[in-house]
Amino acid sequence: MATEGMHDVNWHKIFPKRIPVILRDLAPQNAFNPTNLWPEEAAAGGAAPATSPDAEKGKKEKKDKKAPVLKKADLIRLQLAKDLEEKKAKQDEEKLSNAKFVNLMDMKMATAAGRMKQLYEIKKEFLAKKNYIDAVDTLWEIQHTTNAPTEDEVVVHKKYKKYAKKAIDYLKDTPLIPFQLTEMSDRLPPLNLHHMNKFILDKWQKEVLTHIDQKHSVVVCAPTSSGKTVLSSYVSVIGGKVLFLAPTEPLVWQVAALFQAMVKGTVALVTKGTVFLPEGFRICVGTPAAVESALLDIGYDQSMHYQRACRLWGWPHVDDIYV
Repeated sequence: MATEGMHDVNWHKIFPKRIPVILRDLAPQNAFNPTNLWPEEAAAGGAAPATSPDAEKGKKEKKDKKAPVLKKADLIRLQLAKDLEEKKAKQDEEKLSNAKFVNLMDMKMATAAGRMKQLYEIKKEFLAKKNYIDAVDTLWEIQHTTNAPTEDEVVVHKKYKKYAKKAIDYLKDTPLIPFQLTEMSDRLPPLNLHHMNKFILDKWQKEVLTHIDQKHSVVVCAPTSSGKTVLSSYVSVIGGKVLFLAPTEPLVWQVAALFQAMVKGTVALVTKGTVFLPEGFRICVGTPAAVESALLDIGYDQSMHYQRACRLWGWPHVDDIYV
């Protein structure tokens, strides 16, 4: 065999240097960062944090006090905000009154009531064409966006009540699970007809994130692809050292690539065949057996007191526990 041009390569030295590049190439192009969404939803009332009795007492005392008298400047601001909402509502009405069905789907509404009326108009056209699958898809979008309807939205619901009933009657006596699997299997978000390309946290995710913000330990029992990785990615970007245990080596590489795309600094990786511990790493991803063998290397001593270990590893995360 010809050996010309071949060189003796020390893979033990070269491979570790290549791992950050490999993780970079494995990472998704648009890694979802939950910190871009959770503070926004939390501020909007995503999940109510636990309150102490003293806090509840304080709230009651504040409630008993008389509401402060609004100043003239406050009244002016309120009136300006009201005028702006009325202007937006008028613009929505003009758009919808001049629209044909071809561009109804592409129109951007300025108010929640305008968006609701747009969806009903679209559903009305689907029902007229006996396109019941798209009508049901639109019905579910309407139901999804009406958790706390405003007065204007309630008026819209009443106006289009009969069209909602037609779609609901179509589903009458229909087992929903087989219907979704057979007729709408290609319409799960974000593939559904009216998806707005915005990630929305589920209620249980908001509850878990609230516990994480309060530094509580949390155990999540949820099926595959339900959104558990969102929680671990949130932990990885809010700071502190993170130890992430994954059941398989391919998943270790996948998670490490995701984390490296989201955080500054290099991610440590520990598997049966690879132990990569860069200097100053904050996040370590590995399989349980491999991490157990490398506990001293990653900075954990079994003789260490539990509380000290918790301070060292602020966020130990175990992905998938089978019982």
